[in-house]
Amino acid sequence: MADVLDTLREDDLLLLVGDPRQLQPVEAGHPFEVLERHGMTTAVIPEIRRQRDPEQRRVAELFAHGRSSEGAAAARQFLTTVAAAPGADQRETACNRQVAVAQAAAERWLALDPQTRDETIILSGTNRVRHQVNTAVRDALKARGEVGDELGRVTSLTRAGFSLHQTGQAGSYG
Repeated sequence: MADVLDTLREDDLLLLVGDPRQLQPVEAGHPFEVLERHGMTTAVIPEIRRQRDPEQRRVAELFAHGRSSEGAAAARQFLTTVAAAPGADQRETACNRQVAVAQAAAERWLALDPQTRDETIILSGTNRVRHQVNTAVRDALKARGEVGDELGRVTSLTRAGFSLHQTGQAGSYG
């Protein structure tokens, strides 16, 4: 953030967009919160626009206003209880639970009509569950003939001993 501020000229304007209660800082520090505390001009969008369904919007509003108990109670209608086989120990039980949750999420998404599926995302708390959901969905879509066997290849850049500063510099990836 300091680097960004250092590049500003006297007549430049900087627009920062975010919600400090929703977006946690990526690195050390809390620049957005600090700037707000020190008098940064702020605009507030009071209405929740992401949830179109009135009941889901009500849940989001309750949580946004710090009324988590009421929000959790209102959200119950959207929750599904997923049974998982007990394991030999806590770790195995947790793994079984993740597999069951992933399978249930995939099945619910697959049961939607194509248009609703296009408008619906599945959120996951962990990469493991995300991978399990993706695998279950892809396998089912392949079995139905809705997608083929072709695989795409993605090249991604990884940090190779760079400092945090270097990871933010495009030239570091040569």
